[in-house]
Amino acid sequence: VPVGPRGTVLVATVVVTPFLDPETGKPRKVPYTAAAIQLDGAPAAFEHFLEETNPEKLKVGMRVEAILKPKEQRQGDLRDILYFRTVEGQGGPIE
Repeated sequence: VPVGPRGTVLVATVVVTPFLDPETGKPRKVPYTAAAIQLDGAPAAFEHFLEETNPEKLKVGMRVEAILKPKEQRQGDLRDILYFRTVEGQGGPIE
């Protein structure tokens, strides 16, 4: 299904405990935000990272867009998405 680069946050959490990133084998820098994001046109959500780490700025329904690797480094899968950043339009507070 073709989807857009923007989507909606369904749920998010700020993580303060590091873990070993399976892609790099190194500890992930904290804090970081993990979120369930439903891309525009997608039938389901998936989990990825948000740029925003301030819990007071995280909102259910907030709009985000994918920040991608440079074109020459892309392989055509989810790992091409580095993270999502906030764009216009906000939803309600995440509880």
